[in-house]
Amino acid sequence: MSDEIKDNYKNIEVKVLGDRGFKGAVFKDMHGVECSIQESSACAIENDGEGWRLWLGVDNPEIKVFRPDDGGWKDVPIPGDALLKGRMHLSQRQVRELLPQLQYFAETGSLAEPEELDKFVKHIEPTKEIIKGFFKEFL
Repeated sequence: MSDEIKDNYKNIEVKVLGDRGFKGAVFKDMHGVECSIQESSACAIENDGEGWRLWLGVDNPEIKVFRPDDGGWKDVPIPGDALLKGRMHLSQRQVRELLPQLQYFAETGSLAEPEELDKFVKHIEPTKEIIKGFFKEFL
């Protein structure tokens, strides 16, 4: 792998997270907040159209309230028995649906309007067979 390609992925190293053997990666967003992507234990259900699942998002979300008279943003105490969720549980289908918008954003810095997205998806359509070929050959 070239150094340029390595630099693009240096902050997201996949390894086994936790003691259950699921692969994932920990990284920080632009605000320094710890996030992760991780395989889910949820099983794919044959022919449901969803496929396997993964977790993606903020690991420990913060709740803050703005208090302009008290110096700005302040932490909100969270009861010890509260459940606070910050990660999305996405299926393979949902990831496939998000990928064109994410790729468009990665290249342009904006989200595509429906017409732009249609053009983009048609343009990248031939690469799907190349990607499928990779997985058939190497996995």
